[in-house]
Formats: sequence, C-alpha cells, structure tokens
Amino acid sequence: MHPAPRHLARAAAAVGAMVVLVGCGSAKPSVLVVDEVTDVSVTTEKGAGTDATGDADDSAPAAAEPGSTKAMLADGVVVEDLGLLSTDQHDVAFGSVVNRTAATVVVTVGITTYDADGAVLSEDSTAEVQVPGRESTLFVADVFAPEGSTVATLDAKHSVVATLAEKTSVPGAGQVKTSRAGLRLDGLTIRDDPLNPTITGRLISTLPQDLEAVRVSAVCTADGEPVAAGYGYVPSVAAGGTARYEILLFGSTPDECQVVATP
Repeated sequence: MHPAPRHLARAAAAVGAMVVLVGCGSAKPSVLVVDEVTDVSVTTEKGAGTDATGDADDSAPAAAEPGSTKAMLADGVVVEDLGLLSTDQHDVAFGSVVNRTAATVVVTVGITTYDADGAVLSEDSTAEVQVPGRESTLFVADVFAPEGSTVATLDAKHSVVATLAEKTSVPGAGQVKTSRAGLRLDGLTIRDDPLNPTITGRLISTLPQDLEAVRVSAVCTADGEPVAAGYGYVPSVAAGGTARYEILLFGSTPDECQVVATP
C-alpha cells in the first residue's frame, strides 16, 4: 500500500526522444518540485581501464590523486529538476543528471524524502544511469514513504560509480548528434488508462554488441506540467537490432513524454 497523493507544481527537463500525442483524462497526480537541489557527495569507485579525453580541468580520469577526482566530479556532475510525483497507487521521483565533465560516467542517484519537521520518511530509492560527457540524462526512481505520510521535501545524493573513456560512451536514446550514438527510440505510442497509462515503442541499437537489461525511463507532461512517470527494462537487444519496450506509467494520461534509454 502506497501513500495518498501529496502536493503541486512543474516539469523535468532531460535529454530523450519526444512525441506529441493528445491524451484524455484521469485525475492529475500531485507533484512536488525542488527548486534548488541539495548537491551531496560525489565519489568515484572504479574506472573503466582508460583515461577520459578532454580538458584537464573538467575531465574525470580513472586514476587521480586521492580526493582530486571527487573534487572535479563534484563540480561537474549535478542533479537538477528534482521532483516527486504522487498517485494513489505509487510515488516516483524524477530529475536529470547533468554531466559537465568530458568523461562518460555511471551515476547512482539516491533519493531521501522528509516530512515538514525534517524527519526522514524514506531513503531507499535509487536509480543508476550512464551519462555521456557534457550531456544529461533523466532518471526515475520508486519512492516508498510510509502510508499516510506527507512528503514536504526531498533531496538527491549521487555517486559516480564508474568512469568510462569518452570514445566508448553510449549516449541515451534520442542523442543523435554524433556517430557514437548507439541507441535511439522510435514509434512511441501513449495508451490511455484511467489508473495506469502506458507508453510503447521500439528501441533501436546500432551497437556491435548484444545488450541486456536496457533501462527505459520516461517523464511525461500535460499542458506543460508533469503528470506521469515510470520506467521499465528491455530484456535484450541484439547487436544492430530492434526490440519493443513498454513502460507502465504512474499518473494520468499525458500529452508528451520524454523517454531515454541507457545501457
């Protein structure tokens, strides 16, 4: 059993494939948006074997003096547009991880929610995303606050758990700026449902290797306001192949969705 709806207000910006469709109407969920995200500790736990290329003052090499990588990444990897979307069925947090370094990084985001007195309600909500250098990727995470509680605010702690060489990066779906873009989304369809609308589409890979458990996340809006979010997994995608994805959304039927896939 999940808590009842909470509060009010705005949208999450993130890189992704977008479609505009007209939906009709279940009741809007409540949305709580944090205008200023508390930026908590960033650490690097492991590298990917090769140093990143790029400017010395904003790259994130796998090997560095103790504390120096942390300092550079703390300046260069941030969480923005953090929000909480609450429905009668479930609560989800959403936001964007912005990577201002030259390296592709794998980032784990942990969400903590609080009541009006500052007491912790939940802190077991996490999402992991891969963010190419100088780009951003949205994230969606389940939130399990105690039944009957009211979330007054939330914050995000993020940890850089891996650093990859820039040339091996795999941008999120919709990133077609360079020939390195290996995943994209196509054929997105929004399916109306009074309780849990869904979105479906195709995940297309141009990568030379098979992929497993590709995470597809979505933040959706109606009239410019966030009304639904969710994520799902594509079990496998063959090298150079196509696979279908489906995401169960928590919220009301949206007009638009921003969707991103990360390996």
